Amino acid sequence: MTTSARKSASGDDYGERPYRPLAEVLPESFFEAVNDGIEAAAIGHMDWISASGGADAYITSHACNDLQLLLHQTVGGDGRSAARTARAMYEHAVGIRYLSHSPDAPRRYLDHAVVYAYRLAGVDTSSRLDKRYRTRDQKLRAKLKRQVQTAYDDALNQWTTDFRRRWSGKDLRDMAKTVGMEDDYEAYAVLSGMTHGTAGGLKGTTQRISGSVVHRLGPDLEILPTAFLLGLQWWRSIAEMKPEGNARTQILSTTDDLLGRYTTLYDQARRLDKQTWPTTALDRMRPMVFVWPSGKVKWYVWNPVEDTFRLALEPAQIPVELAQQIQDSKDQAAREVHSDQPIALEIKDIRLELDPSNTSWVPAMPWQKDTRQLRDESRGRNK
Repeated sequence: MTTSARKSASGDDYGERPYRPLAEVLPESFFEAVNDGIEAAAIGHMDWISASGGADAYITSHACNDLQLLLHQTVGGDGRSAARTARAMYEHAVGIRYLSHSPDAPRRYLDHAVVYAYRLAGVDTSSRLDKRYRTRDQKLRAKLKRQVQTAYDDALNQWTTDFRRRWSGKDLRDMAKTVGMEDDYEAYAVLSGMTHGTAGGLKGTTQRISGSVVHRLGPDLEILPTAFLLGLQWWRSIAEMKPEGNARTQILSTTDDLLGRYTTLYDQARRLDKQTWPTTALDRMRPMVFVWPSGKVKWYVWNPVEDTFRLALEPAQIPVELAQQIQDSKDQAAREVHSDQPIALEIKDIRLELDPSNTSWVPAMPWQKDTRQLRDESRGRNK
């Protein structure tokens, strides 16, 4: 398994760096507690759904499935997915409470199933299927749309067109306020960072190191303990609403056991996360320009890690200072009549576009020997 730690031409880091799976550092007792939690959720799924029925059963089914998913994602070290699952658990906890706060809520929830079906019928994925399946898939979606069309129209007439957007007629924050869970909404919003692709949602997989932003490809171990804790707390709040019985007792007991192991997860995830990050930024791919005695100028991007070059396009606008450096280099090269070697200039504060007509990265040529000193200096800075 790997995470990122390499420079891109734009200056941000990306790439690969080995890391240890979280499962290797968690104690065996943690896995035993996870297994107990998964089994308890299965019991709850069976008992609670058969006992409740209706809208309550649907939300309960969502919650039981997501609890098992959350625990698998936790031991797998998958913080980003765990955050999304914990976020969904908050919606389940709010939704199941809201059912009892409005006489129309259970029916609205169940009626909203036709909105989902109608939308699903309109998503055409048949173009990627082999011909033998394509027509069949198109017919199935057309059939589904015909089957739900009347119910869909009736639902929108009954509950207004806004019903397409949300089954309750309110946004989640208003629902949370109604059921007394508004205080947890900010935590929900934090977990939403990954789902909505915000810059903050990458906090656990980006760091500024040696003046550069390092983008890590791999597990978000920073958000993982938070997602684990919040998801379990919201899961427990759902269990507390259920009637007394074996399922409720087992789920509360196993959930409390897991919550008691939060510090263990927090400690191991943070230790492993710290080991995974590089201590210094790696060499960045650098834009360069070479000036020959003949006056010829060529632009390149240099990868100092591999010591390879790729041809780049001349910038549309060349800064005045750089233009003067190029002219000075031309004058210097012209004076060195006994040399056919170009002068290498490393460019700063400018981005080059790679030449799309030349996609090859080639090893440094002898006439690019000036770059080797730059490479050695850059490696020295990162020791």
